[in-house]
Amino acid sequence: MTSNLNGTKDAMDAMQVVEEIADLLKTGLDKETLSICVRLIENGVNPSPLAHCILSLKRDCARLAANSALSASEN
Repeated sequence: MTSNLNGTKDAMDAMQVVEEIADLLKTGLDKETLSICVRLIENGVNPSPLAHCILSLKRDCARLAANSALSASEN
């Protein structure tokens, strides 16, 4: 049981380090998204294409937000 608790604490500590690094790098990723990325990588997803997908999604979201703001200002 103690081993399981230590493993959980280690995982939480590691996740906190990942969050701090993400903040320092100004990734804009929240805790949930970072957690999902870590789990994907742990399960064999290649980090480079994952990063490319995230950047692409962020660009698309920014473009949609800009288009929505433009449409709203025209009305």
